[in-house]
Amino acid sequence: MGFKEILPYILGPSRYLGNEVNSIHKDPVKVQLKFALCFPDLYEVGMSHLGLQILYHILNQDERIMAERVFAPDRDLEELMRKRQILLTTWESGIPLKECDIIGFSFQHELCYTNVLNILNLGGIPIYARQRNERYPLVIGGGSVIVNPEPVSPFIDGFLVGDGEEAILEIANMYLEWKKARGTKEELLTNLAHIPGFYLPFAFYPRYHLDGSIKEIEELLPNYRVKRRVVKDLNSVAFPNSPIVPYSRPIHDRLSIEVVRGCSHGCRFCQAGFIYRPVRERSPQQVMDLVETGLKNTGYEEVSLLSLSIGDYQTLEGLLPPLMDKLVPEGIALSLPSLRVGTISPEIMAQISRVRRTGFTMAPEAGTQEMRNRINKKITEQDLFETAKEVFARKWPSLKLYFMIGLPGETQEDVEAIAELTRHLVRLGKHKFQITISVSTFVPKAHTPFQWEKQITLEESRSKIHFLRKKAWEYGYRIRWHEPEQSFLEGVFSRGDRRLHEVILRAWLKGARFDSWRDRFRFDLWQSAFEDARLDPNFYFLERSKDDLLPWAKIDIGVSPEFLWQEKLKSQRGETTPDCRYAGCQDCGLCDFKEISPITYQLPITISQKSSTNFQSTNPRKYRLFFSKINDARFFGHLELVNIFHRAFKRAGLKLVYSRGFHPLPKIKFAIALPVGVESLEEVMDIEIYGEYNSLSLPGRINPHLPPGLHILRAQEIPLNTSLSIPSAQRFMIDFSYLELNKEKIEEFHKRESFVWRARYNKKERQVDLKKAVKRLAIKHKNKLEVTLGLSPQGSIKITEALMAILGLKREDVCRLNILKVGVEL
Repeated sequence: MGFKEILPYILGPSRYLGNEVNSIHKDPVKVQLKFALCFPDLYEVGMSHLGLQILYHILNQDERIMAERVFAPDRDLEELMRKRQILLTTWESGIPLKECDIIGFSFQHELCYTNVLNILNLGGIPIYARQRNERYPLVIGGGSVIVNPEPVSPFIDGFLVGDGEEAILEIANMYLEWKKARGTKEELLTNLAHIPGFYLPFAFYPRYHLDGSIKEIEELLPNYRVKRRVVKDLNSVAFPNSPIVPYSRPIHDRLSIEVVRGCSHGCRFCQAGFIYRPVRERSPQQVMDLVETGLKNTGYEEVSLLSLSIGDYQTLEGLLPPLMDKLVPEGIALSLPSLRVGTISPEIMAQISRVRRTGFTMAPEAGTQEMRNRINKKITEQDLFETAKEVFARKWPSLKLYFMIGLPGETQEDVEAIAELTRHLVRLGKHKFQITISVSTFVPKAHTPFQWEKQITLEESRSKIHFLRKKAWEYGYRIRWHEPEQSFLEGVFSRGDRRLHEVILRAWLKGARFDSWRDRFRFDLWQSAFEDARLDPNFYFLERSKDDLLPWAKIDIGVSPEFLWQEKLKSQRGETTPDCRYAGCQDCGLCDFKEISPITYQLPITISQKSSTNFQSTNPRKYRLFFSKINDARFFGHLELVNIFHRAFKRAGLKLVYSRGFHPLPKIKFAIALPVGVESLEEVMDIEIYGEYNSLSLPGRINPHLPPGLHILRAQEIPLNTSLSIPSAQRFMIDFSYLELNKEKIEEFHKRESFVWRARYNKKERQVDLKKAVKRLAIKHKNKLEVTLGLSPQGSIKITEALMAILGLKREDVCRLNILKVGVEL
């Protein structure tokens, strides 16, 4: 029994189906390598991560390899899996995790560590690497966090440091060679050491002084060095042109195209700015091609151009006009999520506001110019105010600003300046615009100029945030903040050493899960874990000296430690360092200008694009579609169903008619919303589209783009002014094959003159007399119950609630029933 057998009993079951559009399904018998790509967070977060889609795409292009996804099960699913002793499997084929050859974890932040342990344990895999021999999967990790992998190194066999597009296939090929030779686990790991960028924890043994600092790191593998893997040219590596389209809405529900990798602004707090160097731009033509192909294969309503600083993409102004000319007629919005103040021209703002404006973000990080100079954030208050004026002039609905507290050298005046700067922006917007600041505590990161700095205490962090919250009420801005306790834990692990593995294990055993989620984070569990492990977390907040041996010392990211140290000294003097893209090489140590060098493009550019028909010049038409919703499709919620059909229509090439206004929506209307878990033989919806289609051929055009369980039965063209009639009642057939049908309860219901039940409708509770709502209740055959429920404009009771009320069933009992809607009454 796999975990998919218990989907009726949990929340958000569609996220566990694994059969989304563009997901890849291979025959396990016909492949040589089973690779589980694990994202240690909820599905909604993992499916927003572009790196996962890239590796999934690359691995599955090789016919010998089956790459499938795994995410962290939510609390309710984990509880049932443990209760019923069900092992965690891959999403697509349901392969038990312990039967995979390689398990690759994506480490994107420090607060995912307990989820990694939980996934291994739910998969039936020993948590510690030393407990796993060649009979178990090879467990590896990658991602930005593992530039310091030491806190979790006892759990993982090896880590890939740097870009993974090329190295992932090298790891797979080396594994296949080892598998063919039937080697030992030690032989496999030793072989992997030859892959550039692969870090083997067993090759290094740290020793500590009595005060906890590192005395030495013994090298156990001769001539073994770890240097970050760097992809030379983004244009030369594979990128998914048919990314998986989730059923449920992920955190970032859009087509994401990586336009630039790397940033050379050199913000001294920013780890990404140092570990992703050099700047490598994708060609404008390839960006356009990827957008066109990606939209055709997904049906998304929004495109995001990803970069650490998209405004620095040097051909952005030349790319945007033809790109927006493509997007605007189809109602597709463009998102530029990392615009840097000073790189945003009025022309850029005019282009991205052509469809809809979803909010504008700026990241001044500090409230004073002196502090911005210290962190090498080369923007002025004048830059901020000029950009804000442009935002307000173009009627953006909201403005968000990111700030940090606790930066090196910060004074109370710097904290107060954050509030004053925001207050000025509120006044500049004449109190007409929503202005929100997001505040986080500075956490020193490995391989940055601030890796030697101290982190402020938990009490200091709470005090500074309290001050800004108080000022928010006084000055009229909104504030969001990262919990100081979470920043505290992040700070421990960001510069932590190998001894912390015991703390992670103990916290997980105590129940710590999803520590990056504010509503799930249990700081008390971590405090107890530190006490049990006899480790003082405050040790990791101390300032380090240049001579201190750091836990990540054996990892070379390409930027020299001496350059980082000099940047630290320049910060103390308030000096800035220019961007090497515009001021020439600054000798950070990374580029040799032979194998590794920046790649940029210059204006002017020429963009070719596919021509498209202007369907808006034709009259819109309305079609009524009849469709079935069975099997796995019963797990779709109504909003998910709307989303699924909308994107299926777009993939099918239908040109939808949109409403007018600030946020245009497609003209799609459903007759009734079915509860999650209920199947239906026939449902109805109306759609408006441009162009004339044969009603007989329309289902055949749409059905290939629908997921399993959804099927267009027939279509008919109707006049534009025809409204969708709401039926007076719905008929259901309920199968009680797996649950006893209580005939006495049914007889009792028939005898009563009234049967009042408290039902929930639109998140409100109201009383419903089921004797009026239930039009028919009859036993059919031995174990089937026919129920007809009335409908009214004021709402109706759900079939699931009716069964609970009449038969005295619990919610988990109702989940065991097969509920099929068989018809309606007009």
